Amino acid sequence: MPKTPAKKNSEKVKIPLAEGDYLTRVKYYSGNPQTQRQTSLRKAVDKFGYKPIVLRLNATAIRLKNTKPQLSSNIREDMQWLKGVYRLNRK
Repeated sequence: MPKTPAKKNSEKVKIPLAEGDYLTRVKYYSGNPQTQRQTSLRKAVDKFGYKPIVLRLNATAIRLKNTKPQLSSNIREDMQWLKGVYRLNRK
């Protein structure tokens, strides 16, 4: 059986994001101390909801994982914190 040529995927994978930059509106920056980040995330979830915030954090963490690994690590910690605080209360 002859080999078929591999398909070239010319399109980049795009992470779906909700419109708007929710994190800067509540003054979230991944370089801030943990208590400031968590305060900002509480405001963001109260104002915009859990799902768009987590999607934005995940996309940002993926984007920064090679160029700024410490910031990406902070974002992942914040995602775990959000999951523990808000995901259990959602139904």
